[in-house]
Amino acid sequence: MTARATARRLVLQAAFVLPGAAGVSVLSPACYSSGAGGTDPPTTTFYFPVGLAVSAGGNVLYVANSDFDLQWNGGTIQSYDLFRLRHDTAELIGANFLTPSPTDPSSFLTIDGRSIPFSTVTSMLNGGPSGQDGIRFLTGQGLDDVKAWAPNCQDSPGTFQPNGNRLPFGLACSPPVDSTAYIGSSAIIGAFATDVQLSLDGTRLYVPVRGNATLTWADVLPDQATSIPPDEPGQPGKADAGSPGANWPPPAPTGNNIGDPHDRFYYTPDPFHFYCGAGDRCDADHQTGPVPTALDTRDVTLPGEPFAMAQTEDGTAVAVTHQSSPQTSVLETGLPACLDKGSAPAPACVPAAGLMTADPSMQFVLTGVPVGGDGMVAVPHDLDSSIPRCELVGYQTPCVRPAFLETTHSAAELDLLRYYNDDGSSLLRPFLVREVAYTLTVNSGGTDSRGIAIDDTPRRACKALPGANVTQCAQLPARVFFASRTPPSLVLAEIGEYNDDGSYNPDQLKFNGNVPLQAGASKVYLAPIVDGSGHYALRVFVVCFDSNEIFVYDPDAGMIENVINTGPGPFAMAFDPFSLDDVAQRKLVPGDSRQQDAYLKSKTGIDISSSANGPASLKSYRFAYVASFTNSYVQVIDLDDSVVEPCPGASNESCNVTFEHPVFTLGQPTVPKGS
Repeated sequence: MTARATARRLVLQAAFVLPGAAGVSVLSPACYSSGAGGTDPPTTTFYFPVGLAVSAGGNVLYVANSDFDLQWNGGTIQSYDLFRLRHDTAELIGANFLTPSPTDPSSFLTIDGRSIPFSTVTSMLNGGPSGQDGIRFLTGQGLDDVKAWAPNCQDSPGTFQPNGNRLPFGLACSPPVDSTAYIGSSAIIGAFATDVQLSLDGTRLYVPVRGNATLTWADVLPDQATSIPPDEPGQPGKADAGSPGANWPPPAPTGNNIGDPHDRFYYTPDPFHFYCGAGDRCDADHQTGPVPTALDTRDVTLPGEPFAMAQTEDGTAVAVTHQSSPQTSVLETGLPACLDKGSAPAPACVPAAGLMTADPSMQFVLTGVPVGGDGMVAVPHDLDSSIPRCELVGYQTPCVRPAFLETTHSAAELDLLRYYNDDGSSLLRPFLVREVAYTLTVNSGGTDSRGIAIDDTPRRACKALPGANVTQCAQLPARVFFASRTPPSLVLAEIGEYNDDGSYNPDQLKFNGNVPLQAGASKVYLAPIVDGSGHYALRVFVVCFDSNEIFVYDPDAGMIENVINTGPGPFAMAFDPFSLDDVAQRKLVPGDSRQQDAYLKSKTGIDISSSANGPASLKSYRFAYVASFTNSYVQVIDLDDSVVEPCPGASNESCNVTFEHPVFTLGQPTVPKGS
């Protein structure tokens, strides 16, 4: 048996422990670097997706695939057309409320340049004649095998897909759709990726890769929330040509990876493309960690099993945990410092002008933390606090340096790690210090903690009030939420407290209690829903891998609002872009004025425009995205409770049956080989 075959057998025997405590920590990462022969991974479909991220303008869905069973010679990073995906999800929601008989059976649809009777389309979408005509739901966009319309499914859920396969549980109204219709670009990376994050300024992707012990990265072009992506209706050269925006880049050269990384804003053709080296594989220059570089003055390398990561508030550094060793690493991102713009549209911050970027560089390895770091988050330090950020006041005390909270699956504690960027030194050598270990006291056991998130919206909401004392508001506690498996629960805490002498400690942590969950509590996300009145309302989303559920927690009401049933092995989530300031102030969610489809409306009555309020109406914020690790596909979750939908069985009444439910399935669910 070859070494590769042996490795694959060991991985399969590990039975998906990646979402669990230690991953496949018995395996040496040096054995699984990509590019050493074997078959390239599929670039247009998912394969054990572990990370999702949405571009700054909401037009691109980035995905990291892990190649968990070593079927291929690496994993992938991919970009998908989120602009089109949101359109089609809204269309499908609207279509699923239609009755099987069209209003006008004699009407014709123009598909691939031919007029086809509506009745023929209906027959095809109900599993009739072979789909040779490239049907795209109702109106057709020339894409083959994109058939997911389930007419009247809210009243009469279907059982089978058009291809004859039985529908997976919960997908009656959102049958699987071919993911290749939405692929934008892809690049091959090492095996065993664990996450993907977008830099705070929206220009760079970071992916921890366990197979070759790297932080793999790629430059991307930040899109604009007011622009329509290239190759979409509304762009020059299309039938309904419009303006893409004055700053949109020139037409794309050939290939996926274009241009010099330091001039990427000019050369990168569109937000779907990556720059991570020539060809289809991210090169060694975009794999930080295994080889010291000139910027790594300590000549340290990234330890094995990199797992969770978090960026400093200014985006200049990233901390990375390690699953199989008592270590946490810190790397410089090479990006200019940027400040939170609060109410500004995504990206979350805007970098200083005129500064050149550099490649990410390994800087320091902290030892002495508990083995098995599973979660990492930056501690928010408010700009209006009486203790300012050190980097903004020339390091004059009192001030506070950047900090992280790290969770672990081997100890009943949360660790506060302090970051020192070493500014002012003749030889710049950033480092981390384990400053405090906060003992977890509210859980019996408490030795297995996972994903973590911190919510500073109480501070933002307070500062927005008329006549507010912004300093007092800035020193309100931020809410901390993290998942625990001992026992399964969402642990509630606060950070930023006053000492007994009245002084303020921005990093003092206090545990408050917990909320019971189901087995497999993993990642934690902060994001809003759209409430019944059309306003933002903050929620905490907790992914439970083992029970195939997402718990939705209302932090203001202090209760579980809903439990969303998902496909097998939910792992990662992402959301349409939003502003935390808008969420804190419960602002009205604006419509997505770019999404118009007069042809769809005229032929079917389905109106996706923001002026409508029917099932298909698209706001700028509406959907969440969930990656199924086990069966390799992505689900879209509807988070808009304000749209008006007919009640099943009572069409003259109104209710919202799609809210906090899966409404679209991207990719064909695939059972792992050998299972």
